[in-house]
Formats: sequence, C-alpha cells, structure tokens
Amino acid sequence: MKNNYFAKKPVIAVLDDDIDDQLIIKEAFSSNPFPVTIVCFTRPIELENYLAENAESHQLPHLILLDLYNDGRTTFDCISHIKTSPSFGFIPIVMMSGSSIQSQVQQFYRLGGASFILKPLDFEEWQHTLSVLCQYWFDIVLLSHNR
Repeated sequence: MKNNYFAKKPVIAVLDDDIDDQLIIKEAFSSNPFPVTIVCFTRPIELENYLAENAESHQLPHLILLDLYNDGRTTFDCISHIKTSPSFGFIPIVMMSGSSIQSQVQQFYRLGGASFILKPLDFEEWQHTLSVLCQYWFDIVLLSHNR
C-alpha cells in the first residue's frame, strides 16, 4: 500500500444478512493483496451498535460495505443513521447489491453513500472487485484520521 497512514490493517465492516455472501466476501478478502480485517454483521442494528460502542475509543472501521437488503428490508435507515452521526458519519459506505434499480441507487447517493457496486456473480469476480475496492479506498484515497 502506498498510503502508510494505517497503524494496523484497515477494518471493513460488512453488513449482509446472507451468511453465504459473508463467507464469500471473507474468502475473497483473504486472497487479497491488501491485508484487511473484516467484521461481519447480519442485521443493521448490530452494525449501528458496533459503531456506537466503538466511537469513543476511535476503533471504528475504515470502510462500511453493505448489502441493499437486510432482514427483509432495505438498509437506507441504517445508512441515514450512520451518515447523520457526528461520531462516525465520515466513514465511507459502499453498497453491494444484486439490484440496479435506479431509484435505489439515487437514494443511496442522496443519503451520502460513496459507491454503489453490483454484486459479482462468481468467486473470481468477487476477488477482483474486492481487490480493486481495497486498492481504491486504501491505496489511492486519503481517508479521514478521525478515528
């Protein structure tokens, strides 16, 4: 990584209620040239509680990766909660979804989302997508030190 301002491996919080997708994401990250720590959640409230509990100690994730649908509902309320928080609203949120409905994409960006990516269809695509994602967020972009 060119950006050497990470004292430890960057942390990515993953919110996806599909355990199989969580396993694929973890496996794809494990073969990634960018070492990261993955913290997974299946429900939006779990992610929100994790952020609240870690805000004071500045042990927040560097990036949040969300699935559009969780617990049978969209994650827009969760995104809104995160982005309006002065304690962790600066964390970039990346949406990964199998859906490309324009109204949902637009709503995501209106709420302050950073990137909307279609979920890959096979494991090699997952590996490639997550590698490029890490290269962009942890090697090219300068993230806030507000941790």
